[in-house]
Amino acid sequence: MRALAHRCLLGGLVVACGPPAEPASTIEEAPAEDQALPQLEVDDPVADWGAAEVEAAVERVFGDDVPTPVAPRDAYIALMAEGDDLCPGDPLQILDTFIMGCTATSGTWYAGISEWQEQHNVDRFGKYEIELDMWALLGDFEIVDAEGREFHSGGHVAAWSLKLGGMHRRGAEMSGSWLWEGHDGWLDQEMSASVSYVVNSAGSARDLVIDGGLTVQGVTLHMDELSFGHGCPAHPEGDLDVRDPSGSWHRISLQACEPCGPVSYGGGEPHGEVCFDFDGLVDEVVADLDDWP
Repeated sequence: MRALAHRCLLGGLVVACGPPAEPASTIEEAPAEDQALPQLEVDDPVADWGAAEVEAAVERVFGDDVPTPVAPRDAYIALMAEGDDLCPGDPLQILDTFIMGCTATSGTWYAGISEWQEQHNVDRFGKYEIELDMWALLGDFEIVDAEGREFHSGGHVAAWSLKLGGMHRRGAEMSGSWLWEGHDGWLDQEMSASVSYVVNSAGSARDLVIDGGLTVQGVTLHMDELSFGHGCPAHPEGDLDVRDPSGSWHRISLQACEPCGPVSYGGGEPHGEVCFDFDGLVDEVVADLDDWP
């Protein structure tokens, strides 16, 4: 068998019957030192705003008119009152009958779908009485009044109140985008949000926590459980991020009862200090959350 160990005789022909020879590789491996990923040098982000502009942007949002769900709710209820029995056919909701739109006798136009929810419950938990109130407005709709001013939304706004014994807990949230051109304040430009407000009250003590993000009047903020309380509600505790026009974020780190805090940009070292006095903000939010339709 010697040299024929890997060959067979078939009909006078010699054919291979053993494993074929492996083809020679045509791929040459690169030296180990050439296999490293390319190194990219990225410049540190450069901010358009300094500390003064960051401070002014925050004050523009949390100034005299704090964004809460009450403004879009009140505008919606007032505009729905301009409807009639045929259009939109319901005093508080735009039904799917008019997805493509209808015009009421007042000249106000309604389109899309909206839903209004409201409830009031009183129950007992042991010796305590539980009182729960809530309202919510949600949908994807547009209303144009007789003067041509637009109100439109894609999202929801809501508020609730829970009373148990001597404890009172209030909450509100806004999500999606909202605009009412007839508003004399922050809602007259399109805003977007995914933000919540929670107020805990026990006796005269009140704490407010704002969590989430919103874009109002061209300013985008993000709050990571920004807490107003601890006996000095004008000076909150937590991280407050402000989006710079260049695209990255400024971070303000605030300590409880301290009026000022360092501000950094793009994860870098602090580039300045900002100071706030939010005196009255908690009272304004509580007043809005206690304003029931």
